[in-house]
Amino acid sequence: MAEGQITYDHNAIDAGLSDAGSYLAKARAARGEIEQMFLSLNEIYGGQAAAALNEVQKKISVQFEDMFNKTDDTIKHATDQNIGMKALDNANASELFSIV
Repeated sequence: MAEGQITYDHNAIDAGLSDAGSYLAKARAARGEIEQMFLSLNEIYGGQAAAALNEVQKKISVQFEDMFNKTDDTIKHATDQNIGMKALDNANASELFSIV
C-alpha cells in the first residue's frame, strides 16, 4: 500500500452505520418517554404553567425531529457512499486482476 493511501474497511463502516441506526431508534424511544413525561406534567399543572410547559414541549419536539431527520439523512448518505466505494473497489480490483 502506498504511503498516504486511503483504505476503507467496508464491513466496519457497515457495522458502525448499523450501530448508529440502533442508537437512533433508542433515541426515538427515549423521545416517547419524554413526551409521556410532559403528558403527566400537563395533568398536574394548569393556567400559565401549563401553557409554558406546552411551549417547551413543542420546542423540544421540533429539536428532536430536526436531529432525527439530520441523523437519518447522514446515515443514508454514508450508506450510499459506502456502497459506491465498495462498487468502485470491486471494479478496480477486477481491472487489476484482468490485466495480469
